[in-house]
Amino acid sequence: MEASFFWMALAVALLVGEALTLGVFMLFFGFGALITGLALYILPLSFSAQILVFLFSSVCTLLLMRNTMRAWLVPKNKSVTTDNIEDIIGRRAIVTENIDPPKFGLVDLKGTNWKAMADKKLMKGSTVEVIGRENLVLKVKLISN
Repeated sequence: MEASFFWMALAVALLVGEALTLGVFMLFFGFGALITGLALYILPLSFSAQILVFLFSSVCTLLLMRNTMRAWLVPKNKSVTTDNIEDIIGRRAIVTENIDPPKFGLVDLKGTNWKAMADKKLMKGSTVEVIGRENLVLKVKLISN
C-alpha cells in the first residue's frame, strides 16, 4: 500500500512538472505512474513488475495520445514559414539606410531589417521592390511612380 502512494505521489509530481514546463514529455510518464499506483493499490506486485507496468503504461499512453496531443498543441491554421525566395520576390520594402553601391544599405521588409544592395544609389525613405536575394542580402530596385 505504501508503494502505491509513492507511485501516486510520483504521478502528481510529474503532472505538476508537466504543467509548469509545458513540454508534453513528463505527461506520459505521469500517466504511467498513475496507472502503476492504481494497479499496485489493487494487486500486490513485485518491484520488477511495478517497473514493467510503469514502462508499459507510459509507452502505451504515449502511443495512444501522441496524435491527439499533437493536434491539440499545433493549431490547424498555423502559417508555415518557408525559406523560399519566391516568398519575398516582388515584395515592397522601405530603405532605412542609404544604399550606395558597392556598399550595402538596409531595407525594412514587413518589420524586419535586411541588408540590401542595388545597381544605383537609393536614398533613405525610398520605396523599393525585392528582385532577388543572395544569402541574407536582398537585391532591390527603386519603384517608379
